[in-house]
Amino acid sequence: MTKPAVYASFILLGLIAAGPLLKSQIPAPADRQWEYASVTMGQVVGEAFTCFASPQGCSSVVTTKVAATDNHTPMLAAAAALGRDNWELVSVTHGEYKVDNIMYFRRPKPLTK
Repeated sequence: MTKPAVYASFILLGLIAAGPLLKSQIPAPADRQWEYASVTMGQVVGEAFTCFASPQGCSSVVTTKVAATDNHTPMLAAAAALGRDNWELVSVTHGEYKVDNIMYFRRPKPLTK
């Protein structure tokens, strides 16, 4: 193989491998609608709250309880649960205190016909 053919092969393999990683960076159709959720720490060590957004505020709140002394473990457990349900992490904000940390998620709403 010539050098240009080798380089082209590496570039092609890199693009194939990077495709799944870049999938969420592809712009969604203009008519795409999203569902939103957030995860925050509870006031009690070992608790995190997941809020599913609606026009009225939180449509429901799910409490994740984890028996751990690490205050971030419940947030990670809640985030993992959302990930299993195809939610995508969009942003994380860090406040002055641990209870100020918020993780924001989104996922496409099911298409209705």
